Amino acid sequence: MITKQKLCILSAVLCMAGVFLQPSGMITDKAGAAATVTIGYYNDVPEFQSGASDDERKSGYAYEYCQILSGYTGWSYEYKYGTFDEMLAALKKGDVDLVAGISGSFDPGSDAGRIRLTPYRIGTENSTVADLPGADNDNYFIAVSADRPELFSALLEAQKQINEKEPALCERLTQKYF
Repeated sequence: MITKQKLCILSAVLCMAGVFLQPSGMITDKAGAAATVTIGYYNDVPEFQSGASDDERKSGYAYEYCQILSGYTGWSYEYKYGTFDEMLAALKKGDVDLVAGISGSFDPGSDAGRIRLTPYRIGTENSTVADLPGADNDNYFIAVSADRPELFSALLEAQKQINEKEPALCERLTQKYF
């Protein structure tokens, strides 16, 4: 027969196991559900992101990368649509949580405190000019609204895990879409 004391101990152990067994990058809302992240979705470059409404099928490099990210973070996504410039402005205002495909040479100017770029690249634009001395390839990153530091932390952890478990992911996506 289970005593009240054993039941309390068992309950405490199960609660602790639930805390420690949660995936490390998983962000949840106050009700315990996985976070919904708003993506600034532009389709200026169809190979990168396509499907400019909720009714259209989505595909492309960044779309697939974000789907892989959700496997590490538990995030679900909602989308706001527009041009790249519109989505960048929405990110700076905090109207969207993240935008993929921000150039490493991007200069946020006076809005530097409004967005954060992850240090993990999600792609590289190769150019024949890059073969010239002093010219570089341009790396691309995910930018997160400064209003969502918890998403930035979870994104960093997820990208770290992706780089460890799937180190050729960016190259595979490049071959698939470009």
